[in-house]
Amino acid sequence: AHARDYASRVGDLDGSISRFSADTRGPCYVRSEGKVLLLASVHQTFERPRKRRVLWVSLDSLEQAAALKAVLLRAPDDAALARGALLPASLEYVDATTVSVVDGAGRALIAALRVLGMDGGALALGWRMKGAIEALPLPLAPLLVDGALYALNGVFPDPLPPAVRAQCAAHGHHLLVELCDYGAKEDVAAIARVEAFVAERTRAQPAGERASVAVYECPTGREGLMLNRFRFAVAPAFRTYCVGRGQQGLSLDYALPKHCVHAPALPGGVTPTRRLRYAHFGCNVVHEDLAFEPGVDVHGAKMAIKRAVEQLGGRLPAEHGHGTEYVAPADMQARWVAMDPTNTLNPGIGGLSPCAGYACSR
Repeated sequence: AHARDYASRVGDLDGSISRFSADTRGPCYVRSEGKVLLLASVHQTFERPRKRRVLWVSLDSLEQAAALKAVLLRAPDDAALARGALLPASLEYVDATTVSVVDGAGRALIAALRVLGMDGGALALGWRMKGAIEALPLPLAPLLVDGALYALNGVFPDPLPPAVRAQCAAHGHHLLVELCDYGAKEDVAAIARVEAFVAERTRAQPAGERASVAVYECPTGREGLMLNRFRFAVAPAFRTYCVGRGQQGLSLDYALPKHCVHAPALPGGVTPTRRLRYAHFGCNVVHEDLAFEPGVDVHGAKMAIKRAVEQLGGRLPAEHGHGTEYVAPADMQARWVAMDPTNTLNPGIGGLSPCAGYACSR
């Protein structure tokens, strides 16, 4: 609620970064990584929408997806509307490899989400049971559940509506867009922008060629939930995929400058068998899951990719914290020290000393 410049922070596609783990903007307890006892506080800072519309937009290139994002994040043409009035409630991206891996390893999870829901105690209980099985003192216990999920994946139904499945077969890049009406028919204005974008791209194509952009609007809220479950399942499905294929998995999250369109080139020597890219596309925070053959130095690959992201002006990590693995910038370290001068809470994070009062070095 304090970020009064949120709309421009996200929508102005300049060389700055929307958000990242070492961002010191905002109150001190933001991004505290365990240096405060309050772990999370959730506030409904937006009014409840009168209507939600969910689109699955498929495109031929990441550049096309970025062009549509620029259209959706643009300030309203109507001066009476606030700067952020037409911002999507959600703008997510998945590539073709991500769709393939979730389809090949995530169907059981998606079926469970359909029954248990994505919030509430039933799902939490399921995760705890999975963790308990994986913690058993047995040689194959950590692999047992995911191995079974991978083996049984084909038993479960297709998690995508037929029209979306067809779009995924024809295109390699996909946006999951949620648009809302808060009383001024903002969803109608945003849909008009999407339709104008599609019409412009269609006119630019030679006659007879397949359309480079396809849009599917979910006719029911149930289908919208189905697509959100598919996106939610990516990270756990990747774990299931790696266990099922006997490969090592590396999961990264990083933020790129808002005007950055291209995916970072993998450094020399980093050769994954699968590379999944999915993102909170509106703010250009990217998740990458990479699968490697056994024996590959995954930590070395992680640090090489971190350097490649930073050479583009990006930041890694972006969401999941520094932990004890990444060294935080000096200004973030100073914030943590000021918050916890005795080093009682979460000692050793972000390259700080693990000792009481920061009395020793790492």
